[in-house]
Parts: sequence; C-alpha cells; structure tokens
Amino acid sequence: MHGRWNRTAGMAAVVMAVACCAPMAGLAQREGFTVRDPLFAGVERFAKNAVSVVQVEKGPVTLERAEGKGSDGRHGASDVYVYEFEKEGAYDPAEVKPYADRLGAQGWSCETLPSHRKPGAYRYKCRRPLADGYHESVDIVVEARQLVFVHGISNHEDNDSGDW
Repeated sequence: MHGRWNRTAGMAAVVMAVACCAPMAGLAQREGFTVRDPLFAGVERFAKNAVSVVQVEKGPVTLERAEGKGSDGRHGASDVYVYEFEKEGAYDPAEVKPYADRLGAQGWSCETLPSHRKPGAYRYKCRRPLADGYHESVDIVVEARQLVFVHGISNHEDNDSGDW
C-alpha cells in the first residue's frame, strides 16, 4: 500500500497489523487489562463477552510497516483495540455510541458511515485538525461480531468514501 492513505485499505492494514504483530506489541487478556488511551476510557467493558481482545498501544512504527509508510513517529495508528465476539448479540451496539458522542462534545467532527459491504455494520468516523497540517482521527467500527477502536495521527487529508 504505497502513496496516499486509503482509509479502507488502511483500516484493513491496521487490523492485519494487529493480528500479525500482536505478540510483538502485546496481546491483552480478556479481563483485567486497562485501556490507556483516554479517548477510549471505559471500552474495557466490551471484553466481558469477547472471545478475544487484541490491544496495541503506541505502536506507530509497527503499524506503519504494515501500511508501507516511513517511520515518522507522529504518523499511523497509535492505539488499536479489537474485540471479537463468538456470536451476534454478545454486546449492545447502542453502548458504543456514547464514545463517539463524547468526541463530538469535545469539538471533534464526527459522522456515522454505513458499510456498503457488510449489512448492518457501520463506523463512527471522527476527525480534528492539529498543528502543522496534522490531523487526529478516531474510527470506531461496529460489526455484529467485532468492535474496533482506532486512534491515530496523520499528516494528510482524509479522502475516505466510506465504502468499506
């Protein structure tokens, strides 16, 4: 994946990087771990019914390698939390919305994007500009059997169409 960041391909790269690099970055236990990213405070609650939880914190170099990017420490995903569930209904999707609402209340620009490829799945996409042309982003992907929380920083415009 070279060139500009494609959010759909980038999200896949992040999830693949989490799956392939979890032992290097740290695999979280289903219970008893703490989410350190203050933007995701409280998401530990979803681990209760999860069959697996993968947690990668502050790992931009590892994730950038999966994206084919350079090693700029301010670029790439820095915090990723993936919750996998054995069956649908293991968590209530309505319990995810307050995390996006909290970002909106803090001045982030947030929107909800439905998946065109996975019926019933959707994503909360939140962005805010930083200094020096950088942008901070949060993506919360809500699927029937998976939840993904991604917090990252990049130095490009997001041209995501939402067709994931």
